[in-house]
Amino acid sequence: MPQAARHLLCTLGVKMTVLSVVAYALMIGGLATAVVSLDRYSMFMTRLRLVEPRKIGDLTFDDTDGYSKQNMLVGQYFWRKEYLNSSDPTLRALGDSVRQTQLIAIAATAAGIAVKAIA
Repeated sequence: MPQAARHLLCTLGVKMTVLSVVAYALMIGGLATAVVSLDRYSMFMTRLRLVEPRKIGDLTFDDTDGYSKQNMLVGQYFWRKEYLNSSDPTLRALGDSVRQTQLIAIAATAAGIAVKAIA
């Protein structure tokens, strides 16, 4: 095998290894961000219970489908950004923070999977 071909294969191997490391770093970063997002969502729900108890009520799983209507309403309250109408600035900031970290987690994990597919 000529020297140039050996050098090219070695260079490609190093690039693929670097891409694999980058892919795993992105995926691990995405998972870590998802954990942070869960913690922030927990703080958001706690703050929501303190600020607007009528919105959240008692969360139960007593519906026949295994998912109560009240839980669905709280989820809709969050994803429709109804918390932005709240007079509490901390609740609004927490809600936006949760949404941003969830988007970052999804983007980082998807980018890691895409890079790994290339590598």
